[in-house]
Amino acid sequence: MPRHTSVSLRMPIRSPSALTAVMLAALALPASPDAQSDTTVRESRNPEALCVLSLSYRDEIGDVFAESVMAEFSEILSREGALSVTARAVMQETLRDKGLEEACGDTPCAVAAGRALGVRNVIYGTVQKQQHVVQLSLFLVDVATASVVKEFRKTLSGDEEQLSKVLTYMAKLVVAHLAPAKFTSTTQAQTPLRYGAQRAKLGIETEPSGAGVSIDGRKVGVTPYTNDTLLPDNYTVSVAMDGYLPFSKTLYLPGGADKKMRIKLAPRLAMITIQTEPAGATALLDGENIGTSPLTHGDIQPGTHALDVSLAEYVPLQRRFDIAQGMHDTLSLTLMSQDMADSLRHARRKNWQMLRRISFGVLAVGFTGLGYYVDRKVHDYIDDEDAALANYRRSGLTQSQYDTYWASYEEAVDKTDSTVRRRNVLYGIAAGCAIGFGISIPF
Repeated sequence: MPRHTSVSLRMPIRSPSALTAVMLAALALPASPDAQSDTTVRESRNPEALCVLSLSYRDEIGDVFAESVMAEFSEILSREGALSVTARAVMQETLRDKGLEEACGDTPCAVAAGRALGVRNVIYGTVQKQQHVVQLSLFLVDVATASVVKEFRKTLSGDEEQLSKVLTYMAKLVVAHLAPAKFTSTTQAQTPLRYGAQRAKLGIETEPSGAGVSIDGRKVGVTPYTNDTLLPDNYTVSVAMDGYLPFSKTLYLPGGADKKMRIKLAPRLAMITIQTEPAGATALLDGENIGTSPLTHGDIQPGTHALDVSLAEYVPLQRRFDIAQGMHDTLSLTLMSQDMADSLRHARRKNWQMLRRISFGVLAVGFTGLGYYVDRKVHDYIDDEDAALANYRRSGLTQSQYDTYWASYEEAVDKTDSTVRRRNVLYGIAAGCAIGFGISIPF
């Protein structure tokens, strides 16, 4: 099949019938010698070769338009000189001989075609019309891994000149991906001048500021961030900051756009790792079952929390802990077996019994000794009473002497009475301690 030249339409893509008629007329024209010389026909078994399949189309798009788009795309890629593009005639003949589709709408079909052609990469795509807009999607496939490595999506609402610019821009992206060295040294610098790709501007602000910004997986700076050198394309913007949840969004920036993103970062909740010895214990956080140990649990509000850990045949364990925003804490807990706990309780009970007996015995002896000491004082005061009374009963004393001896007698009586009361209290306490000692022996 002869190779198709680019079709020059000077009308919006609004009338499918007129577009089809013009495209049919273009297909009837023979390819010019210059166009033929621009495309280098490579051996299809070259593992470095790239093959461009025909478009899979829908709705009002005709096969003539779909084929002409990919023919022009192949020609543009060939003119770049950085890639070896399989000639369309060779591609179509080979696929027909092997009973394969020339237009693929999915990756498995494109991979089968690429393997039949012996190429490393295949480009397939789809085109569909919605109202007055044409949506063009191209996919770059690595045949060896059977995976899509790059996607290109553009929306067209203008004439053939816009289509040509879009195809040229997509070709540049393909070259940039497959042959980055050649793209960096020559093509990239010429892209905005040769093809009029108007730059887009992107500004990113976050609350709080100072978050790291990545575009398409590459770190580019921190917020507040501004870039006014972006080519029209789809971009994945990612924002990350310690203590906050990451943010990611994919957006399309058309040429001349001035996009401002204001992002309020959500605080990252705390996280806790629970380890127990032995493992397999059930963990309750603030009364909620969060699993069995060892475990890591996130989405914890900053503050104070209660942790309950339990395991069959082991003593349940309770802990309270504080955790801050964005913190990842680890709690290592050792559970005590029920047998060991029973043994400890029994030992404590025995120790308490011994301590109680000793305490009651010491107190009984001590208060008895104090009581005996006070009792000796009682006898001394009684002797004082007898002496004062004997002096009072003597004859030949003056009235003042009688009064003095009587006062001495009464003072001695008062001291005796108060000392007896103290002695009785001490003996009573000693008796109580002795009773306690006796009771503590069997218990």
